[in-house]
Amino acid sequence: MDYKVACLIGVAVIETLISFFFFNQVFERKRDTLPSLLICGGLYFAGVAINIFIGSAVVNAIYYAALNTAFALLCFRADFKKSVFYSIIIDVFSTGFEILVIYVITNTIGKTLDPYSSLSSLFLVGLFSKLLLFSSLIILSRFLNKGITSTKFPKGFYAFPITTILTLLGLWYISVSITVNVYTEYIFSGIIALMFISTVILFISYHYTEMKDLTIYRLEAEIERIKIEQSHYDILKKQNGDVLKYAHDAKNHLAAIKNLNDNPEIDSYIDKMSNDLQIYTKVNHTGNTTLDVILNKYSYECDINGIRFECDARTSNLMFVESYDLIAVLGNLMDNAVEAAIKSKEKTIMLETDNRNNYAVVVITNSCDSPPVSNENTLLTTKTDKKFHGIGLKSVKRVLSKYNGDFSWEYDKEKSLFSVTVSFFEREH
Repeated sequence: MDYKVACLIGVAVIETLISFFFFNQVFERKRDTLPSLLICGGLYFAGVAINIFIGSAVVNAIYYAALNTAFALLCFRADFKKSVFYSIIIDVFSTGFEILVIYVITNTIGKTLDPYSSLSSLFLVGLFSKLLLFSSLIILSRFLNKGITSTKFPKGFYAFPITTILTLLGLWYISVSITVNVYTEYIFSGIIALMFISTVILFISYHYTEMKDLTIYRLEAEIERIKIEQSHYDILKKQNGDVLKYAHDAKNHLAAIKNLNDNPEIDSYIDKMSNDLQIYTKVNHTGNTTLDVILNKYSYECDINGIRFECDARTSNLMFVESYDLIAVLGNLMDNAVEAAIKSKEKTIMLETDNRNNYAVVVITNSCDSPPVSNENTLLTTKTDKKFHGIGLKSVKRVLSKYNGDFSWEYDKEKSLFSVTVSFFEREH
């Protein structure tokens, strides 16, 4: 194999890892690691073929910007404009650093450097420019996107690219200072390439591990939150029962007093007290105590926030759904509904249950003046601290998978209404 082709292939591998690393930092991935790397690698190796047969700098620049855009759209939850913007940045940086490296080396050795004159020169320019590109993209990713995938690396990690750069310079100095055969150049080039690839893989692996640990932490936090909420609901169950019993008994006592009384003013006062007590007896009676408490909780919360809340759970009371799971699903969905309704003009929420072909279905519709943020039909959190939010819907989907259920949503822009539908398969329970 010609050394130029070998070098281009090596650079393609490195560029694949760099692009994967960078987009992992600024976007949320929608494919597994291996398929993503294979897609990116295939695009870059196609670029190698174009470079060999055409060899035009302009064509290569256009192609690499296009392939990075395609890679971002295929493997990450990225919008088109950002994908193009980031791809152009990578392209400009890559080309700029190649020119910079050639310029610096030319002025250092006092003669024009032809990157294709030898294997050592080609690897020097290729690897040195890619090291600068990689280091710059690490820094750049900290500012371009503060999203959920942004990772802070330990300061000690930056010693690896620096060490690789110093080693590269050292081996290149040996190559130009003394006469070495082509096999030695291959060995030197291979050492640098492996060091560089190892450095990029180290950063990618750390990012993957941190994101995995963060996901586990968020899930554990969500589980703990639901446990606490379930304990709160257990207390509410007892309190609601006590209040209902007291209100019922008090109404009976007042009725008895009214029957024994002949004073119209006292009768009027008793009627007023009875009407006030009626508020405490207006609770949901679906037959599912947990569902009743959930509906009552959000009914009161909506009253406090000036939201008109309507519910109809007569068709299905979700009795077969475990209390913990019901709290996880309805709690998260109603929290989101209340949050959106508070910010809207109409301030309405409607909850309905239904039975459809062995499925118990819950539909929650709320007023929502702004369209939800989504990517490929996946809802995204709008909270500022994305690292510690957005787990609620994942928790909902996790519970629904336990019941072979489903999750869907839609937004009516004309009516400013957001609707989410969840279903639980009832036959197996």
